[in-house]
Amino acid sequence: VHRRGIYGEGQLVGSSDTGVDTTSIYFCDPGVAVPKINFGTSTNWTTTVPDYGHRKIRAYSRHTVGSSSSDYADEDDGHGSHVNGSIGGNNEAHNPPNTTFDAGDGMAPLCRLTFSDLSNPSGSLIVPSNLSNTILKFAYNHGARLHTNSWGSRYPRPNHGTHPYNDESADVDEFTWFNKDFLIFFSAGNSNTNQSYWYPPDGINGEGLGKNIVTVGAAESGSGSGNSSWTNPGSTSDNNPEDNAIFSSHGPSSEGMMKPNLTACGGWYIFSARGLASGSMCHTGMTNMGGTSMSSPTTAGLAALVREYYEDGFYPTGAPVSADGFNPSAALVKATLQASCRNMTGAYTIDAMGNSGHQDVPSMGQGWGRVTLDDALYFNDSYGTDTRNLEVHDVSPGFSSTGSHHYVVSCGPSTSESFKVVLSYSDYPSTPGAYSVVNNLNLEVQVNSSSYKGNVFASSGARSVTGGSYDNLNVDEVVWLNGSTVASQQVDVYVHCTSVPQGPQPYALVIVGDLSPNEPNLVYYDHDIDDGAGDGDGYAEKGETINMPIWLENLTGSAPATTVTANVTESDPYISFTDNSLNWPNIAPGDNERSNPDHCTFQVADDDATCGHVATITINWAADGGTYTGSDDFDITLGCPAPILEYDSHFIDDDAGGDNDGYPEPGESIILPVTLNHIGGANAQDVSATLSTSDPYITITDGSADWPDIAVSGSEQSLSDHFGFDVLPTCPDGREVTFTLDWECYCGSGSENFVVTMGGPKPKLVYVAPAGLDDGAGGDGDGYPEPGETIVMSIDLRNDGTENATTISGRITESDPHITMTDNAATWPNIVAGATQTSNADHFAFTVGAGTPCGHVVEFTLIDTCNGDRVDTNTISITIQSPDADLSEGGITIDDGAGGDGDGIAEAGETFRMAITLDNNIASNAHGISGTISTGDAYITIIDNTADWPDIPGSGSSASLAPHFTLEADPLTPYLHDAT
Repeated sequence: VHRRGIYGEGQLVGSSDTGVDTTSIYFCDPGVAVPKINFGTSTNWTTTVPDYGHRKIRAYSRHTVGSSSSDYADEDDGHGSHVNGSIGGNNEAHNPPNTTFDAGDGMAPLCRLTFSDLSNPSGSLIVPSNLSNTILKFAYNHGARLHTNSWGSRYPRPNHGTHPYNDESADVDEFTWFNKDFLIFFSAGNSNTNQSYWYPPDGINGEGLGKNIVTVGAAESGSGSGNSSWTNPGSTSDNNPEDNAIFSSHGPSSEGMMKPNLTACGGWYIFSARGLASGSMCHTGMTNMGGTSMSSPTTAGLAALVREYYEDGFYPTGAPVSADGFNPSAALVKATLQASCRNMTGAYTIDAMGNSGHQDVPSMGQGWGRVTLDDALYFNDSYGTDTRNLEVHDVSPGFSSTGSHHYVVSCGPSTSESFKVVLSYSDYPSTPGAYSVVNNLNLEVQVNSSSYKGNVFASSGARSVTGGSYDNLNVDEVVWLNGSTVASQQVDVYVHCTSVPQGPQPYALVIVGDLSPNEPNLVYYDHDIDDGAGDGDGYAEKGETINMPIWLENLTGSAPATTVTANVTESDPYISFTDNSLNWPNIAPGDNERSNPDHCTFQVADDDATCGHVATITINWAADGGTYTGSDDFDITLGCPAPILEYDSHFIDDDAGGDNDGYPEPGESIILPVTLNHIGGANAQDVSATLSTSDPYITITDGSADWPDIAVSGSEQSLSDHFGFDVLPTCPDGREVTFTLDWECYCGSGSENFVVTMGGPKPKLVYVAPAGLDDGAGGDGDGYPEPGETIVMSIDLRNDGTENATTISGRITESDPHITMTDNAATWPNIVAGATQTSNADHFAFTVGAGTPCGHVVEFTLIDTCNGDRVDTNTISITIQSPDADLSEGGITIDDGAGGDGDGIAEAGETFRMAITLDNNIASNAHGISGTISTGDAYITIIDNTADWPDIPGSGSSASLAPHFTLEADPLTPYLHDAT
């Protein structure tokens, strides 16, 4: 990679640690200031510092948490300087590519650094509580797109071994979700064993459980001959790169997520810059260290090379082409790193914590293995052409809904070159304590009729196997196959989206192996049915001629398809092609195109059996002038969606078989046209129906009918061969007969009921009210039927029927002992339908018995006859009553001649009679008047409290009749006393 001129130039890598010794030969730039910023308790972390052009340091921050502050220097142990030297240290005297590398140079010696100092002068780390709004934002705002951290949060005793997706995990995932080109690295931790110089045995640190980041374990460095810090037990060596370092922490998370993602060199023989708290400018101090603190920055430096590879346009040709350069997503960089991993065959790679055993990938010890960039990056230049090819897809926006994306890969003949597919995506942050995956994507690879799901591996051998279940716990999935499995085969790669509550979800796909030069790969995509020469409803129906455009798709990963032609064939009894050739415009990879006019044409057989029939069509295509050929099948369904018809109305034709009044009357023969509505489905063709009824008064004489084609939302009346039925002469007038209409058409059928009322229009006379009660000649003329009066009664009738009422007469009957009918017959003028008329002058008359109680209700029965034979019966209720009286006291006369001094004045000690005059305040006469008096006065005693009055004419007055009321005044009654 380095000899292709890829040194990390133009890349910015961020980190946070104890400090960076900027006077070291690996970072110094004499005469150029280091851009520094102090983030205090109120300083905004979005603040940026000017770029002074320092060759290594783009920005250096210190900060304050509480009362503790970091500084701008490294500590004497030089941890932060070693970390940053591993990323991009560059001995100024050995500047590549002009001279050889220095032993302390980093993986990306020409990259620049942004750095956050987390250590105070006493050596303690002061970590902000929210990384995404502090050190990560600082790095991103200064141009970094990679960030490594050689520290991590641990659960305090006694909770070692508890590793859920937590606040720290969600924090780093949130930043990568909103900044999808920013990839974060964390050390896995150094807690795999119980050696006293490390922490108690434990798993991955909290931040390292972020799903979107790269958590890095440590492999042995593979160099050096001694070790002053640890000794591996038994036969396990300290410098075998196939071994995991004994201390490298293992996963998984509590939810089952695989960690670490991968490993890189982290053994004790990692040489880098030595940081000094105070050193001379450009001092040459160098030291070796070991731990996952070293493997994480080493991997971040390698990631800077990957980013440069893509940005400088090495993909896809293998040589730098600036026009091909692009800014890769974090998911693509991560997938490329994982695609480059080699399976480690040595010790401490097993899942179990603290166990020295071996386990092939994937494992909780080595993840996907040890990073080896040349196993993924493809080069084709003067140094040679790689036999292992690379194909990548950096897909955005990706999935907004569930579905699948399909990629086709053609493999070369190599049986020794393995084939690997890696899917990675930066997922929406989950809720701490919950399962980490939110938007779920799954990888599937199909070859030779076998299906391989992502992360389903054999227990040994580091290769995928068929079967198993899709992985719903990880955002990184791998399928790794032997070359013999895919040699000279077409491989179908699928990315399935099964859940996307927080979309859209982009992703990256990396494929490495012996990949053949791309060629067009066309498959059927869609077709259209043009039946404009038929009924134009877009369905291939019997008897129609169909013009059929066809869409072809050139699968993603294929070469452009030019000069595309095809012919279509079939072996179906219900269709026949009259024109089976087509051609298309050029079809780009991942696109689909519609065939050019004229399209292929076929004829559908004129047979009802075509409804719902599925015909299989084979399309045989050729591209690039016949250089590439292929075929694909697709199905078309003949017929149409079932039409839905409903009864709308009918018409009564009794012209030939009746009186031609349009009503089905007893003894008539009826012709019955019926109108149907079309309320759904496709156009209704060949519509017919049968008519039936179980009514005993009806005989069906023609039980079948046909209709013209009925368009959707249209209506049509049956054709001239309408239904027919006879009405028996004994059929009751007004009988409602239910008919059943069973209809069918091409691709549809159904049943409808409707009701026909037998009989023609009729008048219907309804009593409304007495138009008048006339007691002028036979009573007191007040309009009330009162005892002893003779009443002349006029009646209002309303015609509620459908025919005019003529020759109307009526008679009244009653059985009331208080009533004597003196005239029980009357007539009416003609009453048109809906109108009301009053009986003629020959009204009804009756006499009310003198002893009839007031309020007595008389029930009369009115029998009306009209139109010669129409009879209606109504009930009439009349209440015998006087009008409500309104009498008031009009004067009092005192008669004390027999019981007093005869002066007409009621005096103490006298007995007197009292006559009361009443005034009638209404126009009607008052009859049968009586009254009582009472008093609560202590001086008055009532001897006779009742009296009567004669009838009082309307607005008249009358005194009570003798004997009048009689009263007695107490001898002690005060003079002028008022008694009520």
